[in-house]
Amino acid sequence: LSIMANQVAVAISHARLYANLQRRVDNLAVINEVGRSLSATLDPQVLLSTIVEASAQLLECDYATIFLRDSQDGCFVPRMSYGYEIERVKNLRFAHGEGLVGSVAKTGKALIIPDTSADPRFVPGPIEIGSMLIVPVATRDEAIGILTAERKEKGFDTTDRLLLSTLADQAAIAIE
Repeated sequence: LSIMANQVAVAISHARLYANLQRRVDNLAVINEVGRSLSATLDPQVLLSTIVEASAQLLECDYATIFLRDSQDGCFVPRMSYGYEIERVKNLRFAHGEGLVGSVAKTGKALIIPDTSADPRFVPGPIEIGSMLIVPVATRDEAIGILTAERKEKGFDTTDRLLLSTLADQAAIAIE
């Protein structure tokens, strides 16, 4: 009985490792496909839509938004969203250092916010957000945009941050 229990434990362990490996392969395939799509399109709206849809698919999140820097005043404004209509947040504007979006723009560092209600930098909007992942879309060490992924509940982890940062790097090249 003990030998059988050990064999079952090994089988379960192998199944978990295989599932984890399969998830990573799937994520790499999505990133590869997105990279191809981004380099093939010239339409800015299609480009931005591809970015937010891929963010939601990769991270299995409820919402995703890309903010781009306004050339006139330097504020970051929402340009495309996934999971809600962009018109619901079209009046949001974040200067460098303002709110979570502005904080990432200023520091150039990604942020994982496990509970938005506990972060004083969070600016509530028209949709219910429990956790956020915010990464810079940057070229030459300067943020040209900010990519956010949001969930109603469950938080994000460092693997999610790496995936979204990789996507943001591809987006920066395509947007530029």
